[in-house]
Amino acid sequence: MTGIEGGRRAPTPPVTPAPTPASPTPPPTPTPPPAPPDDGAAERTLAAELIRRAARDQQVRAQVDKSPQDFQHWRAVDADNLSWLRRLVDLTGWPGSARVGPVAATAAWLLVQHADHDWRFQVRCLRLLRDRMVHGDVPAWQVAFLADRVFAGTGARQPFGTQAGVGVGGAPVPPAAQRWWDQAAPALTALRAAMAGAA
Repeated sequence: MTGIEGGRRAPTPPVTPAPTPASPTPPPTPTPPPAPPDDGAAERTLAAELIRRAARDQQVRAQVDKSPQDFQHWRAVDADNLSWLRRLVDLTGWPGSARVGPVAATAAWLLVQHADHDWRFQVRCLRLLRDRMVHGDVPAWQVAFLADRVFAGTGARQPFGTQAGVGVGGAPVPPAAQRWWDQAAPALTALRAAMAGAA
C-alpha cells in the first residue's frame, strides 16, 4: 500500500503542542506589622482645639465694646462653642486634666461657663465636673464657679458668690450687692475654704 487509498491521502494526526512550563508563584506579600498603639495624638489634637476655642472666646469678649456687630459675633462664637462642646461631651464625656492636660481642661470649663444659652447642658456638665473633682481630675474652683453660674441663671442664691450681675445701664453689680445674694459672710467663707481643701 502506498498510504493512499482511492486517490485520497490518509489524514495527518493532529500535533499537540508541548506544555508551557508554569511560571513560578510569586512569594506572598508580607503582612505589615500592626500599627503602634495610640501615643496620645488624638488627645493632643483635642487639647489644641479646646485651647483655640477658649482663646477665641476671650478675644470676642475683649472686642465687644467696639461695635454693635461685635456683640453679634460674640453670640455666634458662643453658639458654635456650645454646639461643639455638647457633641464632644455626648461622645466622650468630660475632658478632664488626666485626658487633655490642665490648660485644655480649664479651656473646656471656660466654654461651659459661657454656655448660658443651654442651662440644662450647664447643669449636666456641673454634675460631670463634681464627679471628676472627687477623682482629682477637676479642681474644686471650677465646680464652684460653674455652680454659681447655674444658680445665677435661675435667679437663685449663689453658693460661692463668684458671679457678678448686671445693673442699670449695663454696669456690673458685685455678687454681694445683688438681691438674690443674702448668704451670711461667715458661712460663705467656710464653704469656700471647704472647696479650696478639695482642690
